[in-house]
Amino acid sequence: MTTHKKSVNNLVFELQERAKELNCLYTIEDTLNRSEVTMHQAFNAVINAIVPAFQYPGLCRIRLKYGEVLFQNMDFEETKWFISSPILVQDKEVGSIIVYYSEETPLGDVGPFLKEEVKLLKTITDRLGHFILHQRLKSIFNDMDLVKKSASKSP
Repeated sequence: MTTHKKSVNNLVFELQERAKELNCLYTIEDTLNRSEVTMHQAFNAVINAIVPAFQYPGLCRIRLKYGEVLFQNMDFEETKWFISSPILVQDKEVGSIIVYYSEETPLGDVGPFLKEEVKLLKTITDRLGHFILHQRLKSIFNDMDLVKKSASKSP
């Protein structure tokens, strides 16, 4: 194979990987922007969106931790091949996402992972942190509205 053909094949591969990452972000953004979505639904959607975005989706296992609650894909297993990113809300860690590969794969930029996958995971956890903060604030405002309505009904 010529060098030119290798570089074209490499470019096509890189573009396919970036397209998978963008689809993941679009799916997550679409889910988190729906006003009726619950945190449970959001976390499950995030897990389902991450798997196909990685280079080896068939080996990809996800664990999302929020407080004491764990969300993970059905065939989840911990291995020594993983990357993780904390979920921060107002600079406080409230959870994390860990992406594991179930078996050894060729080396990437960070163990078996591409640097773009590390960046993708960080972007997702940043977005989840904003979503959780928004959900918390929404809950506070709803509670305040209930108190106001209750107080206005009282003599």
